[in-house]
Amino acid sequence: MNTEKRSEATEITRKNLKDAFWSIYGRKKIERISVREIVHTAGYNRGTFYNYYHDIFDLLEDVENDMLDTADLCFSLVLGNDDMRVQTETCFKNFFENKERLRILFGINGDAFFAEKLKKRIKSTLRRFIQKTPSSEYSTEYKLEFYSSGLIGIIQMWLDSDSDLPLSVFSDVIIDSIRL
Repeated sequence: MNTEKRSEATEITRKNLKDAFWSIYGRKKIERISVREIVHTAGYNRGTFYNYYHDIFDLLEDVENDMLDTADLCFSLVLGNDDMRVQTETCFKNFFENKERLRILFGINGDAFFAEKLKKRIKSTLRRFIQKTPSSEYSTEYKLEFYSSGLIGIIQMWLDSDSDLPLSVFSDVIIDSIRL
């Protein structure tokens, strides 16, 4: 098997394991999920799982990093672009497509530290774009805390609401909130 096909097969297997994990994680706390349950759902054996992950928490970290990487990319593209509205809608389309997964991560069965991980990533991205003022570094840190907490709050409010807020409206809220 050539390298390209092997790489494609690897990605398909990883995706199937992640999808199986998500289908279970929505119903159970992480501590109650077994490797056996994931591989049974995905249609693989335990050995296949361990070829990709050390344990369930390694898989959790991988799926969280997928979401965090998407958030990084979105905020970087939005803040670094003159046409913020178009870029915001494009980026946050992925958030809309993964709303249920985000609900799980922020929810009762989710990782209690996910919001903090997201906040750190948002702060790191905002730090590159925030207007530097002659005021102290403390001022910048407070601004970063304010903006990142606010953005997390907007995302959590959107996830907690049962409304189907249109992407264009959600984008406008995000844009209005991050104008630095």
